[in-house]
Amino acid sequence: MSKDTARLYSEICEHARRTAALASINETLGWDERTHLPPAGGDYRAEQSTLLAGLTHQSWVDPKFGQQLDELAASLKNPNDPQDDAAVVVRRLKRQRDKRVKLPRRWSRSWPVRRSWVSRRGKKPGRRTISPRFARCWNG
Repeated sequence: MSKDTARLYSEICEHARRTAALASINETLGWDERTHLPPAGGDYRAEQSTLLAGLTHQSWVDPKFGQQLDELAASLKNPNDPQDDAAVVVRRLKRQRDKRVKLPRRWSRSWPVRRSWVSRRGKKPGRRTISPRFARCWNG
């Protein structure tokens, strides 16, 4: 691997680590919500999760990141080699990125809003606890 390719690979790995850290912070907030969050904190936690989901999505679909992945894939001798660590990393990251690029940002930010209904658990039966817009998502 040339110096330029190694530098590019290092940048891609660093970007992927930062993106994974954002996602893991969001998952930790979700765990905390399910185990320790007081009922009144659900709406604020939904805002936090929505912000992190949007930042994570934005990091995945960053055009510069896509260009770097394409450039590195083009510079590899055999991008389909299962024994080449860089080739495997690039293939997996490209696949994950391609899936996320197809997802509109507004969708990635709307899913965590579902958490705000957690704060309404235990309310009187018969009261609407989730908006009809999200009910379609959960009920199929």
